[in-house]
Amino acid sequence: MDICIVTVYNNESCGSYWQAYALKNTIEKLGHKVFFYKIDKKGSAHSIPFHLVEGAKKLIKFKFDDISMGIKSYNGFCKAQKEFTVINKNSKQIENIDCYVIGSDTVWNLEKKKFYDKINIFFGLEFDEKKVITYAASAANTKKEKFSENSKIKNGIRKMADISVRDINTYEIVSDVFGIESKLVCDPTLLLDKEEYNALIKDNIKFENSPILIYYFGEFTNDTIVKIKELKSKTGKQIISLGKYRAWCDINLPFDPYLFIQCFRDCSFVLTNTYHGSIFSLIYQKQFADYGQEKKKIEYLLSSLKAEKAFADFGEDLIPFYDNRLDYSVINDEINKLKNSSEQFLKRNLIQINEK
Repeated sequence: MDICIVTVYNNESCGSYWQAYALKNTIEKLGHKVFFYKIDKKGSAHSIPFHLVEGAKKLIKFKFDDISMGIKSYNGFCKAQKEFTVINKNSKQIENIDCYVIGSDTVWNLEKKKFYDKINIFFGLEFDEKKVITYAASAANTKKEKFSENSKIKNGIRKMADISVRDINTYEIVSDVFGIESKLVCDPTLLLDKEEYNALIKDNIKFENSPILIYYFGEFTNDTIVKIKELKSKTGKQIISLGKYRAWCDINLPFDPYLFIQCFRDCSFVLTNTYHGSIFSLIYQKQFADYGQEKKKIEYLLSSLKAEKAFADFGEDLIPFYDNRLDYSVINDEINKLKNSSEQFLKRNLIQINEK
């Protein structure tokens, strides 16, 4: 059967890339052919105008290292996204699509204009005559009121054949606003194991001496930087900063999906405040310090998988986090339960198509 995934596949985000790849890979294993519905990347981090504006800002401040990283990041994602077969409403293949799968990622984050402006796409209204389901859709931190005030959203939700979401906030929105009980499933990146990711980078030479990885959006507080430097001193490990140039780090690397996997494969410890930084720390069974507890999707992720001990406060001593704080025998049991039920959701919905 022909399946079309509707998600953010073309942003300059390692997490967005891998959730799209993992869902594609999982559906292909079920015997289906997979396409991606074309999403306009205008205004996204993976557009030339965006890079030109950001490059000009950095040039004025003489941040030449940042400019170089931006160019490398753009080129890396251009290469990686060739993995996806993209179609639009005028494509010949569109006539043969049997089911549209909306998600994963924060495709229902109505606080962001790029999603709000594409309600017709991300709530399935453009695919009126075909089966539409969601897989692991997320509203991020969007409040319920945003959903109830738009009639288009209600129409789209009501027409969906089945709905699955990846966090409790989105589950409660679907339940309380629309009276529908959705299925809580895992992010698609958890459907693949580390051996499958490692196979994609088998020719990449390992980083020496298992460095510490920083995959963090924004700026650290000064007292947290002090604690990171103390961790470096006590462990003797180099520090990699992925996606952002930080002069106090030993190695600075651009955002790149495959460098992302390599870093998680080779690092000894992770500092993050991102959703997929948290997930890949779990996939690779790393000890990590997570500063993302104010994000509902991360708070739910770690609490549901019994990994709350990874949450760190700014300026907190990092040595206890480095020294085997997480019990992966327990965490992996929770991941496997969620993974199994999530796979069943996809099988149930896509096998029904085959039976027709």
